[in-house]
Amino acid sequence: MEKEKHVCALKYAKELKELGYPQDDSLWYWIVDLQTQKEHLYRILGRSIYKHQIDYETYAAPTVAEFGEVLPDEIIVDKMRYFCSFAIRVNRSKYTSYTRYWYGYQTNRYETRNDKILISFDSDTEANVRSMLVVYLIRNKIIKVKDL
Repeated sequence: MEKEKHVCALKYAKELKELGYPQDDSLWYWIVDLQTQKEHLYRILGRSIYKHQIDYETYAAPTVAEFGEVLPDEIIVDKMRYFCSFAIRVNRSKYTSYTRYWYGYQTNRYETRNDKILISFDSDTEANVRSMLVVYLIRNKIIKVKDL
């Protein structure tokens, strides 16, 4: 599988950095050469390649596994507990679409199931869906960057 499918796309990496997502703990980094506007994906050791240049930007590109470590198993929104579930669908053009769902349960009556989908995202890779979910949770103050 291509390495780009294991990490979030550059546009989500930029959003995460803007929101204060940790930039020093990732295995992969997007590096954008500001002179040529070319983007490169490097493992953490590859960041040293650009240390001699002045005009570049780096963005942590978390992997599916790294997102799995920071995403909570459950969240509470409006006194409802939502548990995380992950589904894979194939659309008509035979591309794989990944969707992230949060199923709700009442916090005071754990056994009562409420099949409300709180959040759902579609993308071409699981890493992008997970990054969209992290962005959503941070922007809506459901999780805090300092807790990641």
